[in-house]
Amino acid sequence: MSRWHDASVTDAVERARAELAAGRPWMARTRLNGALAHRQDHEVLDLLASVHYEMRDLPAAGALWFVLGREDDAAREAIEAWRQIYRHDLARWHSIPGPVRRTVRAGHVEELRAAA
Repeated sequence: MSRWHDASVTDAVERARAELAAGRPWMARTRLNGALAHRQDHEVLDLLASVHYEMRDLPAAGALWFVLGREDDAAREAIEAWRQIYRHDLARWHSIPGPVRRTVRAGHVEELRAAA
C-alpha cells in the first residue's frame, strides 16, 4: 500500500473525521474517495470502510475490509454482503476502487486478481 503522505491528503482525512463527528458521513465519504487517488493506506481504507458501514452500504465496506484483511464481526457481516452482491470473482475485483486495485498487493487480493 502507498506509504506516501501528502499534507492535503492528511488534511482530507482530518476533514473527513470532522464531517463524521458533525453527522455528515456522506461528506466524509466524498473526501475519502478523493483521498484514494493519492493514498491507499490502512488509515484511509479503514476509515472509508467504516463510513460505508455507518451509512449501511455493507458491500462497499466489505470490499475495503476484504482488502485490509479485517476479521471482526462488522467486517465479516460486510464482507458477506459484498460476496452476496458480487457473486463472481470478476465482479468482486471490479467492486474494489480502482486506485486500490492498482496498488494493493496483499496475498488474498492477488488471489482475487488472478481469479478475476
